[in-house]
Amino acid sequence: YGGVSEGFRAPNLADLTGSTVSRSKDEVIGSSDLDAEKTLSYEFGTKADLRDVSLSLTSFYTQIRNPITSAEESIEEVDYLRLTNGEDGYIWGLEGDAAWRISEQWGLFANLTFQDGKQKSREVIGGPVLEDTVSRLAPLFGSVRLRWTQAGGKYWIEGQMLGAATQDNLSSRDLGDDQRIPSNGTPGYLVGSVRGGWKVRENLLVTIGIENVTDEDYRVHGSGQNEAGINFVG
Repeated sequence: YGGVSEGFRAPNLADLTGSTVSRSKDEVIGSSDLDAEKTLSYEFGTKADLRDVSLSLTSFYTQIRNPITSAEESIEEVDYLRLTNGEDGYIWGLEGDAAWRISEQWGLFANLTFQDGKQKSREVIGGPVLEDTVSRLAPLFGSVRLRWTQAGGKYWIEGQMLGAATQDNLSSRDLGDDQRIPSNGTPGYLVGSVRGGWKVRENLLVTIGIENVTDEDYRVHGSGQNEAGINFVG
């Protein structure tokens, strides 16, 4: 299968007129002449559904046009970041999924995602056009789940491992954003969780879970905050 799709983001009021603090400490001022940023995406994939195994592999390539970004500008000897439309860029990636029906009661599920991308922009208003890594580019990440379901479907329990590789492929702006991103990149992590469910009656389902069972201290790349430690959900 394959497809082509378009997208856009119009500048909002803050982009056009605002003055705010971005990243760790930079003051950003808006611009009244911004154009909408646009994307054009191509997606191609294949799926296979065998007796007990299903597989899928998808590739995508997204062209980015007129991205709303920022560049340095000096006003009365004070440095600011001015919002502006950057040059073209792209992101491409691969996504894979697999499911194995081990038996009537056991199932194994896995997924893995990789992406990379480059962006052309000006670090200084009126300066040269430079090519750099896309800001806050997601690292290699994926998950594996093993689920047991009671023969009648009344009970189920599953364990999950969710992980991401260290992301040290950083843009120059990410390198300066030490509030959201550590200086050597966002460390990789591996987080385990256990969940279960009980179908009490036709219209009542109760689920409980223990997330991050090892109390891992980790952060999703670019998010700016660490995730919860051991976490109980019902």
